Amino acid sequence: MKVGIIIGNMMKRFVSILLAVTAIPVFAQLNGDGYYRVQNVQSGNYTTIVDNQGEKPSVHTSNIDAYAINTVHGFENVVSDPGSIIYIEKRSQGYVLKGQGMDTYQLTGYYLQIPASRTTENAYWASGVYSGVTKYLYEAYNKSFAFGYLTTASKNSDGSARNRDWYILPVTNKDGQYFGLAPELKIGDKYYTTLYASFPFHVLSDGMKVYYVKQHCTETQLGPIAEMVEIKDGTVPGGVPVIIESNSNLPANNKITPLTTSVANDLQNELKGVYFCNVIKWATGRLYPEHKNWNTTAYDPATMRVLGEVNGKLGFVKSDDLEYLPANKAYLPITEEEATMAVSSNVLLVNSATYSTYSAGIENITAEEVVKNKGVYTLMGTKVREDQSTDNLPSGIYIVNGKKVIEK
Repeated sequence: MKVGIIIGNMMKRFVSILLAVTAIPVFAQLNGDGYYRVQNVQSGNYTTIVDNQGEKPSVHTSNIDAYAINTVHGFENVVSDPGSIIYIEKRSQGYVLKGQGMDTYQLTGYYLQIPASRTTENAYWASGVYSGVTKYLYEAYNKSFAFGYLTTASKNSDGSARNRDWYILPVTNKDGQYFGLAPELKIGDKYYTTLYASFPFHVLSDGMKVYYVKQHCTETQLGPIAEMVEIKDGTVPGGVPVIIESNSNLPANNKITPLTTSVANDLQNELKGVYFCNVIKWATGRLYPEHKNWNTTAYDPATMRVLGEVNGKLGFVKSDDLEYLPANKAYLPITEEEATMAVSSNVLLVNSATYSTYSAGIENITAEEVVKNKGVYTLMGTKVREDQSTDNLPSGIYIVNGKKVIEK
């Protein structure tokens, strides 16, 4: 699915959450566009966009559903989370917020107003007008599901007041404000992760490299392989899933700068990604997929491969325990037919030279060389049987009379 289609679907469903309600404040001066993290003054928790679904707001209720925007405690829990980064754009009529593929003005047709707090220095209130009624944004905590979220109700269930003061911290390279990655896979002396962010970005730290997958081939002497191509300047367009290599697994050593200007996407990239994996659980741990904010993409082992190790090297592998695709990560789609034909379920990542060597000429061998000769051949054209029987041959794919035959 193309990124434009994904974003369009998000906008249609996200309108109920942000319709003139979820205005986000800005720390310091509101005099420029940029990327920010939002932090509640009282709790110190950060907001993060985890979903794109909700209910239509009503002026007759004080508590409007904004479960799609959760609050998380601790910078270490948002430092690598693209959902915590919001682009704020100032226009003459108000503000527009963008993040995880959504745009508040396109969603609602309203600009957001952000008045300064009258109680806390350098903080702001979040106000929006719906049907002539002004509402403010507060932080709440759902005891049943054990997570923080945003609401317009001013009181807690025990009658105590909620705090509507917010800071917005600009995303910079400074401590406590940067965006950095924590790779989960180590191969040799290098660390790897994938990233699917809605914003364009540039990798900063020494030793960081960015790759995409140009193409893949299931039938080679090496087994399934995919061509991994480096983005030499380290600049990635928004909405493009990539693989990132680094020398460290610490976010402070893997800093990334979100870019305020768009980056043209001319990559022939086979990688796909998802923005959300919002698994709702009761406080007891029981899953609740019936909840309206449940938003997951099921992992299909027949058609999806995720980053992993293939014989000691980097690749995309079939997972035995993954239930849902993780948020803001990339995966490699394959067809069920390819999965059936491949001797191995895992796809080895190789450079362009290796890919060309092992993928070239397969169709020509099938169509031209083997048809005129009797016997059984491998995909590389080696004759392994004088007759046309594949009985008792090792498992694999063979060519018989110009046709591919799978021996299991």
